Amino acid sequence: MQVGRHECAYLWWEGNQYAHGYKVYYHVPGCTTSVVDVGNTTSTVLTGLENGTHYRVYVVAYDGFGNETYPSNKIDVTPRCWAGVEQSEGEPLIATLGKTYPNPAGNSVVISYHLASHSAEVTLTIYDSMGKQVRRLLEGKRASGYYEVIWDRKDCQGRKVPPGVYFCRLQAGNFSRTTKIVLVE
Repeated sequence: MQVGRHECAYLWWEGNQYAHGYKVYYHVPGCTTSVVDVGNTTSTVLTGLENGTHYRVYVVAYDGFGNETYPSNKIDVTPRCWAGVEQSEGEPLIATLGKTYPNPAGNSVVISYHLASHSAEVTLTIYDSMGKQVRRLLEGKRASGYYEVIWDRKDCQGRKVPPGVYFCRLQAGNFSRTTKIVLVE
C-alpha cells in the first residue's frame, strides 16, 4: 500500500530590506488566483495543491501601507507527491520526511516532515559525512501535522559548519528516515 501523498510546492526567494512583507500569488492558468500573505519570511510551502497540476506562481513585496511591488519572475510549479512510505496492511503510518530546500544550500536549510500519529516522540538530528552527530534540531513530543525546521548551518556549539555533505535523520517512534544535505560556500 502506498501512502504519504502530500501535494506541496516549496518556495524561497531573496528578500528586500525595505519590504514590510510578502504575498505569494498562484493559480492554474485560466482559473482564479489564490494569494497567501506570508509576512516577512522569504520562504513558504504552498500546501493542498493538486498533484501533477501545473500552477503559475509569483511573489510580490509590500510596504507598511500595503502597496505591492511589481511581481517577481513568474515561475511554473507542478507539485509531485512525496515518495510514499511502504506500509503493511493494518500497520499505522507514523511519519514522512520531505525534501530539504534549498539543496545544495548556502546559509540555511528548511527541513520538512509530516507526522500522522498524535503525540509522537520525535527527534531530528544532523550528522556529518562520517556519521558524527553535528546537532539535534528537535527532540520531544509533537502532535500530528506538517512541520518545517530551519537548520542555520550551526553545530551544537553555535559554530558554522564547513561546506560538505550532511545527513538529516528523522526518528518518530519506530519510523526512521534519512535525507542528504549538501552545503556550499
